[in-house]
Amino acid sequence: TQTYSMNAYAMGRGMDLEKILKKLPYPIAEKERNLLVLQPGGESFIFLYSFGVAVFFNVEKEKAIAGNFKKFVHAPIQKWIKEEYSVVIGTPQDEVTFDEVKIKEFSLDKLILAATVHAQSVATEHSENLIDVVLDQFERMNLNLERESKLRVRGKDLIKILGTTSLILQQNLSRLALLDKP
Repeated sequence: TQTYSMNAYAMGRGMDLEKILKKLPYPIAEKERNLLVLQPGGESFIFLYSFGVAVFFNVEKEKAIAGNFKKFVHAPIQKWIKEEYSVVIGTPQDEVTFDEVKIKEFSLDKLILAATVHAQSVATEHSENLIDVVLDQFERMNLNLERESKLRVRGKDLIKILGTTSLILQQNLSRLALLDKP
């Protein structure tokens, strides 16, 4: 058996895959609607998702390489969220646990499936962080409504909160494709 690293970075709310296609740093291994798979060499792959996540399989200096894709990211995250995962190839049967996936034999399709779930997980964590911030803002507004029966928030701030809430919902339902079949 051989163990490889698969690390995901939530970099922002979106990534412009079309612009990346115009300035390809590595050969394309696969292209789908929300996914671009690049192959920097050998058994190394970079999975780029339109919802702002990059997943690196068996890639050295991945954080530096991820930095090359920053210019294609929409609404970048100041401090990227990283999740580490392992892929073991050459096991008796395919199996998934919380921190690794085991695959009988190498298959790009199986790697895409593992990378997609990994990418959705780290993107969901980013959404959870945004939701926490919005809920804190709503809590303060609700406490003021309860105590004083007054909404003590500027119209501009309220519109910003509602816009953020709508963006989170839109991203989770459409871009992350959580409800789509793998």
